[in-house]
Amino acid sequence: DLNDGSAKWATTREHNAAVLALPIYRDLPFDPATDNTITARIRAKLVVHQIDCSGPGREIVDCNAGRARQRGLLEAVLRFALRGHNGLIFHTDADCWYEDPEFVGKVRWLFNDPTLLAFAGAYYPELDLDDPEAEGIEEIIETYKLYRRYDRLKRDITRGYADMNFNDKIMLGSCSVHRAFEAVLVGGIPDIDLCEDVEFGNRLKEYATENGMRLEHGRRWGLGVVTAFRVSDRTGACIEHRFAKLSRNGPTMVDDVFNAGQQVPLTPEYVQRMVDIVREMPNGQSRIEYLFLMSPICHFRTRRN
Repeated sequence: DLNDGSAKWATTREHNAAVLALPIYRDLPFDPATDNTITARIRAKLVVHQIDCSGPGREIVDCNAGRARQRGLLEAVLRFALRGHNGLIFHTDADCWYEDPEFVGKVRWLFNDPTLLAFAGAYYPELDLDDPEAEGIEEIIETYKLYRRYDRLKRDITRGYADMNFNDKIMLGSCSVHRAFEAVLVGGIPDIDLCEDVEFGNRLKEYATENGMRLEHGRRWGLGVVTAFRVSDRTGACIEHRFAKLSRNGPTMVDDVFNAGQQVPLTPEYVQRMVDIVREMPNGQSRIEYLFLMSPICHFRTRRN
């Protein structure tokens, strides 16, 4: 975005400039006298290009998450088009990393099937206790996990049935892969700031259905990325609003699903009552297994550098 005069903007511009100054890009000159051997190895093994959309005069006007992702998508598709090859485009976020060193090879093997259009990767949240944007989360994380399960179970009890959309092949920007040319045919990534990745995935699903292709999800093989669990307001996907519902002093109060208009303390025992109700619904057991055995919060972990 354009300069708004704030300290936050200045810090962000400084960080972006530092990334752009890394001597790893093939479209920048390499000076062996000043760049170290690690840099040389990166440049030798990876063809990494710099796309500067934050330098002075290069800003994307009225930028949002969708517009930024679309720029990266089109850059990649253009490179494949120039080579006359419909390759694979991998998406991830700056706060993610691939724990499995064979991830790319495994996904490429899946795409040997010509009917596979896109792959939605799983994600495994990790709380870095040294991350300033994770400050204060550790002390409330167990309440957060309990609330997330309560919230999902509340929806099921309120509807009167177990909602199976949780098991859908939702594509997230943190980890997704798709064929390049079809991404343009579906219209690319929507120009929105929130859920642009999910909506893009929906476009790919519709294309797959209409053209005899399919999507797969990484949870089937445990394929995904580790993603930082933190509060960041740089995009509309910030989770700060979820923590605002939680109490740090005393019990967290929630709507009582068994008595309309009343509130009750959020406790494991109360959530268990909800579990017992949902389990008896059609698809209820699968719903419970996902929430307590397979969902991202079941893989939550903490580390300190």
